[in-house]
Amino acid sequence: MVSLTFKDVGQGDSILLEWLDNGQKRVGIIDCNKKDESNPVLEHLIDGGYDRIEFLVLSHPHEDHYSGFTELFEHCIQHHIPIGWFGHTAFHLDKDYWKFFEISPGPVQELGKIIRFLPELRDKSLLGKIFQISEGWQKQITTDVTIKALSPAHLEGEAYHRVVKLDSGMNVKEASQAANLLSSVLLISINQFSILLTADAVTSTLKRLNGDPELAGISYAVVQAPHHGSKKNYSAKFWKGVAIDAARKAVISSGHHDGYRHPHLQVLTKLRSLGFAIHATNIEYGMEKFVEAMRKTVVLDMVSVLDDKGGDKIFEFTDVCTVRERHPKPLKS
Repeated sequence: MVSLTFKDVGQGDSILLEWLDNGQKRVGIIDCNKKDESNPVLEHLIDGGYDRIEFLVLSHPHEDHYSGFTELFEHCIQHHIPIGWFGHTAFHLDKDYWKFFEISPGPVQELGKIIRFLPELRDKSLLGKIFQISEGWQKQITTDVTIKALSPAHLEGEAYHRVVKLDSGMNVKEASQAANLLSSVLLISINQFSILLTADAVTSTLKRLNGDPELAGISYAVVQAPHHGSKKNYSAKFWKGVAIDAARKAVISSGHHDGYRHPHLQVLTKLRSLGFAIHATNIEYGMEKFVEAMRKTVVLDMVSVLDDKGGDKIFEFTDVCTVRERHPKPLKS
């Protein structure tokens, strides 16, 4: 069995892929965000007794995707926990660009701290290869599991450079938002199942993927709504062109943040109209209104059972894709 867990980390992303290899528990991590003072990913690893991390991926340089990495690395060093490989999307950018990733300097300093941990981990023989995650990159995780990057591509890199020109006088909010152009889009294949992880991908990226012949006909068992269900990142053309299997599962990873108020009701309603069952790590804002509206409907068939509880969202893949709720214990051997 392989499981994919969207941790409840509030406003942000943290995703764990877990599997068994000859009876041994294995884990890979995509993004690591803290929730208030807790680190749900680190707690999950400790509870599961993991003594190795197969891989770490930072989807893109925004704090709500990396705020927990420093604490995770410190734990790995203290307890001699090796990391198979680490991947991120900002390889091609000079460090002069880093100050434009975030509006305030604190998160940028935290990102710099994370990157500086990498040589220390390698010096202690706790880190293998470091990869650039970009279009075409692919990694065989097991005989049954493959991860392939669909974005960022060269087009996203060009678009990012057009917005951010190392101009100290530019709009810092606009520059920070442009970092979403660097967001990874990952296609995970687990046996006959396909999963699409979109992180904070922008609409221009989704439109580009919509015309990619390699993706034509792929039926997704689980999809992640981009940017925590933001309406600015919703591409009607892309989602209408997505083939979905009988599972019809869409995940929203978001939490309390009055500035963003993710997810937006329009996105949830449109995804539902396309046949997706909605699974959210928190029932906030648009999701709260969506649940209220769904409870008033007459038809709740077997395909679209209402998920009105927050918490971790766990998808288990055997010969079918099933969902578990709340805060489960890590995968058992």
